[in-house]
Amino acid sequence: IMTGYVKSAMWDAMAGAKVFLWPPERAARVIAKGLAKNHPRISFPFPLNFGTWWLTVLPAAWSQRLVVWMGYGG
Repeated sequence: IMTGYVKSAMWDAMAGAKVFLWPPERAARVIAKGLAKNHPRISFPFPLNFGTWWLTVLPAAWSQRLVVWMGYGG
């Protein structure tokens, strides 16, 4: 399950811009529906879903470099 920003106490404490904010009820509905359908990946919102899809399509070495370049997993 790969979520974007979901409104929570943790979200409130974070500094910086937070785009594509979802209310927890909406996130819970999408997660529950994905689990009920046994989806291997549940990600939202669409821009994040699209990006994670590309990470699975690209060769692993490219995906890893891209994730590190974006400042994650370094």
